[in-house]
Amino acid sequence: MKASSTLLRLILFGCFLLGSREATAQCNATISVSTIESRCKATGQIIVSINGGSGSYNYKIINGTFSSVTSSNIISGLVAGTYSVEVKDLISNCVYK
Repeated sequence: MKASSTLLRLILFGCFLLGSREATAQCNATISVSTIESRCKATGQIIVSINGGSGSYNYKIINGTFSSVTSSNIISGLVAGTYSVEVKDLISNCVYK
């Protein structure tokens, strides 16, 4: 069963990566996302923290036509832009958007 989802949208303005958002889903995990500014280069980061769930996750970052999947909760090397984050619990198959 997929989790009910709340979109996590992060916006990078100019030289800064801004934003923090929390979403709670039905699959018993709470996802929070924080960011670190990009400093006008590809040095921005999105850090995903999860409380609950199985402990085994994949993280997908989407920016327009670009998307990348990783097992790391720290996604780095980001330039200014708008990013969405999707987290998949690999045990329960819950997806948090």
